[in-house]
Order: sequence, then structure tokens, then C-alpha cells
Amino acid sequence: ELKKPSSQVSLTKLQSLLDLVLRNPSSVAYTDPFKEDVKVEMSTVRLVDQLLRIINVETAPVSRTNSFSESLGIRKEIGRIGDESEYEGSEDGSISGERFGYAVGVVWNVGGSKQPLMGIDALTLDYTVTFPLSLVISRKALTKYQLLFRHLLHLKYVEQLLCNTWIEHSKSFYWRKGSGHPTIEAWKSRVFALRQRMLVFVQQFAYYITNEVLEPQWRNLEANLAKVSTVDQVLQYHSDFLDTCLKECMLTNAKLLRTYSKLASACVLFSNNTEKFMKSLTILESQVESVSDPIQIDSQDRTLQLFEKFEDYFLYHIKLLIECLNFYSATETVQFLCL
Repeated sequence: ELKKPSSQVSLTKLQSLLDLVLRNPSSVAYTDPFKEDVKVEMSTVRLVDQLLRIINVETAPVSRTNSFSESLGIRKEIGRIGDESEYEGSEDGSISGERFGYAVGVVWNVGGSKQPLMGIDALTLDYTVTFPLSLVISRKALTKYQLLFRHLLHLKYVEQLLCNTWIEHSKSFYWRKGSGHPTIEAWKSRVFALRQRMLVFVQQFAYYITNEVLEPQWRNLEANLAKVSTVDQVLQYHSDFLDTCLKECMLTNAKLLRTYSKLASACVLFSNNTEKFMKSLTILESQVESVSDPIQIDSQDRTLQLFEKFEDYFLYHIKLLIECLNFYSATETVQFLCL
């Protein structure tokens, strides 16, 4: 269902599937008294676009017109290979927790991007919170939870795509067998190596977010809430928890966010081109004995060039991300060194 464009996704079907999961006796949410309050929603904008718009609020004037993206000067090529869209927040591309919280409150319900949005990229969860709990778990706080959820969901989705690519490589006869041709074997090794580098990157990034950021911060929040005496303290600790999680998950820094977005997009596009690489390998194998067909060779060369672009693009942005993490670990938070 989530492979469809978001405009064609049935919210009723998704909600019924979610309810089945939550009511399943084997689910961790089965005994949760509030499980009926979880609702499925479809966002109208990609996560990266939404975050970059929030960051823009610090320096850009806010306009609630239909052309919100135009009022902020936002280009619409985000997520494509080779994209160099400029989203500027503060001078160094970051935004403070207080300013980020204000910006979330301003643009949380603004749609706008006209790009085709897939269901998996638009899926989010909402929660029905009644008074007086809504004083603590406000709409602004819920939006921050949604940003973290969508970030994790997209990571797991990219990991699943790369794992499926590994399965395709493992069960394919042409990928498994040795051809005896050194050029073909070298190309296959590079494809395997790039796939593995992408998978390691995604898995390590997911581990960092869950085990190095969210889990420790949640423990700190629990410890702080055990000693509070006023509602104001609860609000402050909760807000600090969400702001710290967003910051350490690299969701409040435009430059880190853009670099991560390009890496994730490269992983998705690489996985989506698995079938094309498979056909190319089949053609190469069939041409080992007769390599004189100029049309097929020309087509094959284009596919090899496409792979080399993936390889160069991914490795370049991995190095760029490491350099950015080293820089911002000294200027923003030392937590980035864990990644």
C-alpha cells in the first residue's frame, strides 16, 4: 500500500492494518490502554523538505500563502542525485533548540511540495491527546515526535531495500557464479562492495540514533521526571529531551541534513537500479565470447557509467559527512563523534 503515491493510499486500509498490529496479543502495545488513540496520517511534504523549511523560519519571513515554498525561496529538486539545493538556516546551517521549537510551531501544518510523494515517504502517526495531558504533550511536541518517527521509518525502509538487494544478488545465478572474465569479476566486486558500504552506513546510522541518542536521552528524561515538583519543570524537561534528540539526530542542522539526505537518496536509487545492473551483467556474460556487437556494448557502457556515478557520489558524500561531523562535534555537540 505504501508503494503507491500518497494521494492514492487508502488511509482506511492503513488504519485497519495498524489496528490489527496494535491489537495482536504478540504486540508490545497489546496491553497499552492508549493504543486506540494512535492514528495514521499522510504528510503532504517530505521529511527533509519539512525540516529545512522549519530551519528556514529562523531567518526567512513566514508566509501562510499557498506558495509557501516560493516565499522561502525553496527549490524543489531535493532528493535527486547531483542536487545542490540551497537551504540556509542560520549562518552555519544550524538552529538552536528554542528557535527550532518556535519554527516547528509555525510550519507544522504547512503543505506545499508538488513533487510526487510516495506513501512510505508521507506516512506518519498522530496521537489523540486529551486535556489536561495536552498541556505537556502539545501539538508542537507531537510534531517533534513525528519528525523523529519519520526519520527512523525512512532509515528502516532504506535498510530493507538494501537487504532486498543483497537477497537478489545472493540468489541470482549470474551474480553468484564466477565468469572467468577479470573485467566482469572486478565490476561485480565493486557492486558488492558498494552495496555493503551502503548497508553498513544505514545500519550504523540507525544504531547511533536509537542506542546513542534516543535511549540515553529517554533514560535521562525518566530520571528527571522522577524528581520534579511542578508542571513547569515537566514541560521544560520534556522540551529539552525532544530538542536534544532532534539536534543529536542531525535534524536541526541544514548542512548535515542535506548530506544525509543525499546519501539516503543514493542508497534508494542504487537499490531501485538493481534490476538494470542485473540485465547488464547478463548481457556482459553473453558477450564474453562475442564482444563485437556495438549497440549492446554501447548500452552496457552507459550502465557501467551509471554505477560509477553511484560509487563516486556515495563515497564523496560519506567523506563529506565525516568531515562535517568532526567539525560540528566541536561547535555543536560532542555526540556526533559517536557516529
